Amino acid sequence: MFNIAQISLASLTVLSGPVLAQDPSQIASAAFLSGWQQDDGSHVAALRFEMEPGWHTYWRVPGQVGIPWEFDWSGSSNLKSVTFEWPRPEILETFGFVSFVFEEELVLPVRLVPIDSATPIEISLAIDYGLCSEICIPATVDLNGQIDVASVSQGREGIEKALSQRAQSAAEGGVLKATCNIVPTDKGFSLATSIEFAASQNDAQYVVVEAPDPMVWIDFADTKTEGHHVTSRARIDGLDGNGVLLDRSSLRVTVLDADRAVEVQGCTAPG
Repeated sequence: MFNIAQISLASLTVLSGPVLAQDPSQIASAAFLSGWQQDDGSHVAALRFEMEPGWHTYWRVPGQVGIPWEFDWSGSSNLKSVTFEWPRPEILETFGFVSFVFEEELVLPVRLVPIDSATPIEISLAIDYGLCSEICIPATVDLNGQIDVASVSQGREGIEKALSQRAQSAAEGGVLKATCNIVPTDKGFSLATSIEFAASQNDAQYVVVEAPDPMVWIDFADTKTEGHHVTSRARIDGLDGNGVLLDRSSLRVTVLDADRAVEVQGCTAPG
């Protein structure tokens, strides 16, 4: 059984004029849904965040503005790996900026693989995230509990709904080809991507490119759609000052619009 999440104010938000602060516990509640165990011994669980009307939180990549998520599972035991299955976010455009958000509720499925499937997983999870409306408030959540074979299935309907909203694979989305390359510019380097689809695409597309190396910084991409092709360019840099070593096969390229998300794992050199 999981404890009720404790949400605390991480800092104040300063706007022009007086300092404004709100207690996140009055805005959002968080819970861990224990889900169910699969035949291979792994567990499908979820984090659920419920927010007051008018408030939202962010996708794994916030967009041009927003507060990114940080998850710390290091206090857990009998936990081999954690994989998030993010549902498709809503696209929010405010004051000329684009953000990827979840309004009022987020059910975030997570696949937990134990070291020993016959032994309970002891969860100790710390989360930093953001809640935003007219102001943005950093918040922290601590969740502690135990999952084992005998755990009662919890939240299955909501988790399965969230799983049905996750990104399509390249094959499911009709991707024929994906290329990417580093291009020199007068301000450094940019990462150019090109995704070719079997069908013509609508114009309201956004491309998000992610690298697994935290030392590789990729900016919000400038995206263009022409028929079957969606191209993008984004500034790229190495945060350690040593430049960028690009492993194309490790890049995750996600094409988002109002109706779907298509995720491409890896890309090839142009040509």
